[in-house]
Amino acid sequence: MGKIKHVGLLIKQVHDALGKVANKELKSRDVTFSQMQMLWALKNSKSGTLSMKELEKSLRLAQPTTLGLAKRLEEKGFVKSNFDSVDKRIKFIKIAANGDKICQKSQVHIDETEKKLQKGLTKGERMLLHELLLKLCKNIET
Repeated sequence: MGKIKHVGLLIKQVHDALGKVANKELKSRDVTFSQMQMLWALKNSKSGTLSMKELEKSLRLAQPTTLGLAKRLEEKGFVKSNFDSVDKRIKFIKIAANGDKICQKSQVHIDETEKKLQKGLTKGERMLLHELLLKLCKNIET
């Protein structure tokens, strides 16, 4: 039996592979995996709108990276931005109709990728994997 790989390395390899598959699929829609993550964060928010600070926290990205993603998505017409009426330092990003359409179209690919990723796992194994990944996320955040 070979040496067991570190869990963090395995998670990184899965993440990289998923990003590669997603970028290949999204290229025809003129969106990257990172941009798609921002669109999904906005789509899954209560109002379809988040502040830049909320996006930074949600995506676990630095302010300049988040700003760059938002700027490119706005240039492509997938999001709209505006400043708070009271505090002009607060910038909000809202998913636009085109961004919502991209999310809807990508859902089929996401579902297919999830099936491929979990192929061969029983329902119990899928549930256990989900629980364990949530625990890992919680552990790393504390």
